[in-house]
Amino acid sequence: MNQSVEMIPIAHSDDKHQVTAVLAASLNWESMPPQIIYQGKTTRCHPTVTAVPQGWDLWHSENLWSNGKTMESYVEKLIVFYLNEKRAALKLEKSHPALAIFDCFCGQSTTPFFSLLKKHNIIAVQIPANYTDHLQPLDVSVNKPFKDQVKKSFQM
Repeated sequence: MNQSVEMIPIAHSDDKHQVTAVLAASLNWESMPPQIIYQGKTTRCHPTVTAVPQGWDLWHSENLWSNGKTMESYVEKLIVFYLNEKRAALKLEKSHPALAIFDCFCGQSTTPFFSLLKKHNIIAVQIPANYTDHLQPLDVSVNKPFKDQVKKSFQM
């Protein structure tokens, strides 16, 4: 056998790859594109998919979880883009304030995160700990079914 050829095992459909999906929706339930987080340090951990829906943000973190850096990326790439489109459609100034509801978790409770929101005139409301399942609209009605479907669709 040629020693320069590397053997690569074929992945099976029952391989257990996980993703984290970050979701957002407007008050009228218009959904924004999600951020899909893979486990890894670089973009090399992203799957080689050719049909990623337009606007989706594929990103990564070492432990697969959403954190301050992934949330900042989500705000910059998706939420700000969405808000600017809506402000323009409504003929509002780019600085018109927007309200965002967030869970009270460490990735959404950092000084850089709040500074980024302030920079884009986004007013943050944080749901108190242990009330997410009662007060966070997406957790109540959307997150679980959506995340199950994403995991099924994006398994490598």
